[in-house]
Order: sequence, then structure tokens, then C-alpha cells
Amino acid sequence: MAIWQYELLLVPTKALDIGVIKSGLSSLLPLAVGWSDTLQMWGEVDGNRIELYDDGTPPELLVRFDLQKPSPHFLLSVLEFARCWNYEITGTEGNPIPLTTEGLVTAIMHSPSFRFVSNPQGFLESLREQDGGI
Repeated sequence: MAIWQYELLLVPTKALDIGVIKSGLSSLLPLAVGWSDTLQMWGEVDGNRIELYDDGTPPELLVRFDLQKPSPHFLLSVLEFARCWNYEITGTEGNPIPLTTEGLVTAIMHSPSFRFVSNPQGFLESLREQDGGI
């Protein structure tokens, strides 16, 4: 993950047809080449991206938002996809994110990725300060 990407998980709340999910994801971003038989990706490695691990378990999705080139359309499309297919959104630490534009935007704006994109030098200086100058 690039430092300018905000990452979250879409976790299914009920059993889903993986074929239908894959079709829906293809309407959000173009299919990309994965590096594993069980991994399918849509979008760009360092841009907006969705990953699906098809290992026989319910299809949990990893979503990355490119904060260098924010796409309101992609953000709204992910929210609509989650609502339509009964997914919950969680941060990578497991914290729930409301299925609202305000909820997702607030989570993004409180992320280290957003702080980096907003002020790269300040972000890096704050890391040095947190580390005690080591």
C-alpha cells in the first residue's frame, strides 16, 4: 500500500454469490492482473483499487482510495456497492465506519494517509518527533 492510499475493508453481512460480486466490482474499476490464483484486483496498484481473495470464504474486499487524486465518484460508488450488497465497512484496525458519505469522509480525513497528502513535510516531521529523533 502506498502512503497516499486510504485502506478499508468491506465485510459481508450475509452469504453472497461471488460471481455477482465480481461482476459488480467490474462496473466500479477495470479488472487488473493479480499475482495469485486466489487474488483478483480491480484498478491500479498505486491508485484506486479493490482486492478480492477468492479462497472459498465469504468475499471480504480490501478497498484502497487514492488520496493524491481523490475521486468522489469512486467513493460514492463504493458506498453504494456496500449498501446494495449488504457489506459493512471497517477500517483496517477493525473500527466500524458508517455507510454514509460523512462517515467515510470523516474516517479518511482522520487517517495518516490524509495527513501525509495534506502536508507531506509536516507528516514526516511528526514521525521524527514521535520517534524521539532517532
